[in-house]
Amino acid sequence: MTCWYGAHLEVRVVDAYTAKTVQGKDARGSGLWLVAIVDATNLDQERGEGVFALKLQDDRGRAFGWTSVGTVAALALANELGVE
Repeated sequence: MTCWYGAHLEVRVVDAYTAKTVQGKDARGSGLWLVAIVDATNLDQERGEGVFALKLQDDRGRAFGWTSVGTVAALALANELGVE
């Protein structure tokens, strides 16, 4: 995979699940949070930085809007789940 700034990445979903509440924040209305744990490796020599963004699309091709809990909260969640 190639990201928007040209870096070549190897990305693998390690785990994914849905939850009504993540870190004390309820999903809006009847929605659910999608928690996806991925292993991403930069295959280039140049350093880069991670950005928490994704495109969510189901098997019928429908795209869904998404809301991030934010970088600090995402890092706290990763720590809570024991993800390195």
